This record gives sequence, C-alpha cells and structure tokens, in this order.
Amino acid sequence: MKETNEAQDSEMANEMIDSGRTGHEDGFDLDWQDDHVVPKFMFPDLEFFFERLSEATFDAVSPRPGERVLDVGCGRANDAMDLARRGGNCLGLEPSETMIYHAKRDIARDGTGVALLRGIGEDMPLKSHSVDKVVCKGALDHFPTPERAIMEMARVVKPGGAVIITVANLDALGFRLGRTFFVRFRKLLGREESIYEKIWQTPFDHTYRFDYKTLNRMVKQHMHVDESIGVSLFFASPWWGAMLSKLPRPVWRTILRMLDAIARHVPSLSDGVVLKCSLRSSGHTQHG
Repeated sequence: MKETNEAQDSEMANEMIDSGRTGHEDGFDLDWQDDHVVPKFMFPDLEFFFERLSEATFDAVSPRPGERVLDVGCGRANDAMDLARRGGNCLGLEPSETMIYHAKRDIARDGTGVALLRGIGEDMPLKSHSVDKVVCKGALDHFPTPERAIMEMARVVKPGGAVIITVANLDALGFRLGRTFFVRFRKLLGREESIYEKIWQTPFDHTYRFDYKTLNRMVKQHMHVDESIGVSLFFASPWWGAMLSKLPRPVWRTILRMLDAIARHVPSLSDGVVLKCSLRSSGHTQHG
C-alpha cells in the first residue's frame, strides 16, 4: 500500500511540474534548518499561538477529498501531512536540501502520502493553474522577494481555487505594548535590555517584516482577499506568559481561547494573520 501511495504521489507531481521552469536559487539559504524555531520550553501563550495558527490555517484550507494542495516552503512537511490526512493530495515545495531530507524521513515514518519537490516560492517549477489550493504558513517572511512568491501562488492555483497565506504579525498588540511601554519603563529605571525586546524585533532569519496592513496590501496587488482571520492575542506581552504559567492548564487555555475569539475579528492587532485569497474574476493580477 505504501509503495502504491508513493507511485501515485510521484505521478501527481509529474503532472504538475513544468520542465521548462528550472527555478533560480540566488539569495536562498539552501541549507536552512528549523532547529531554532520551536524552543525546548514554551510559555502557555507561545504554545497556544503555535497550536491556533495551525488550526486556523488548516480550517481555511479545508481540503476536499482528492484536491491538489501545494504547501509552499513546507519545511519538514508536517503541515502537508496533516492536510493529507484531511483528504488532500499534497505536494510540498521546499528549497532547503536539509529540510527536504528531514521531510522525506518523516513522511516515510508517518506513511502519509505527500510528494516533495525541491524549488523556491519565487519561481515554482509548476504548470500554471495546476493546483486546487496553495498554502504558505509561516514561510513567506523568509523569502527574499515575497511579492514575487505571491505572484507565483496566483499563477499556479486554478480559477475557483484558494490561496491561504499565514504569517506572524510583528505589529501585534502585545508587541506594540512591549515596544512602547516596557522599553520606556526599563530605560527609565536604568535596567539592562530584556530578552523580551529580542522577541519584539524582526527575527534574525526573517527577510521581511510583515504586519496585517503590509501583507494585505501586497496580496491585493495580485489576488482578491476573501477572508482575513486574526489568531491569538497578547502573545509576548511583558510577563504575560509567566503569569499564565502559574495558572492550571484548563484555566489559561480558557483565557486564551476567549482572547482568540476576539482576535479573529481584529487581525490588525492579533498575533497571527491568516488570509484566504482567490484569483480575480478576470484571472489577471494587478501590478501597482
């Protein structure tokens, strides 16, 4: 059965590949690793944020049985495997040789049918209008030219399909509070820089700093935004995670769920943003 799945996945990928598009890899870290992404210890707010970001993304994709789903910047292909379990025929696109190696190993262990293709988001080696849905979760802000990647997502998705883009909002309410009040208060007291201040800045491995307005503006140049969903609230606010950790798990989860319900309707302030997009009716992109 496993060999049959692998053959089907390979056949699906071959149908989608455009052999004339080789992809340009200048400026990419082809040995990028994710060892630093998930810390060994997480306060409740970070644990909840990661969990809800995945839930909201998967709900937005909601693959129907047999739909072709492309995961751009798939990393270890964990998300692609989850979407495959939900019925999608998934293809993971990833530039890093290291991450492709890990993904192949994890897919073999899991036994989930996910095909892999090495390539970059800005120049996908895929035929136009060849996939039903495209998902890019937590990867767009690592691309050297994210707007070009968005153009490519619009190119490969079929008319009537959907593109789901998920990013961390680096202008979230918690970050604003930290940068505005905590830093001033710390300087007033003459204290040394806190570890929180590193969290509120652009991460070292990000090539682009996204917030809700910036992402919306960039995406709307090439697609229609059908839905904007905010995820989580107050992540990385000063002392917030430490305070939550003192509470019983059911209590802090209830608190964070309530805040998440509010965040859904105010994506400009939320910790993460999920955009569900579609091609314009004409099928053409708009260049600003």
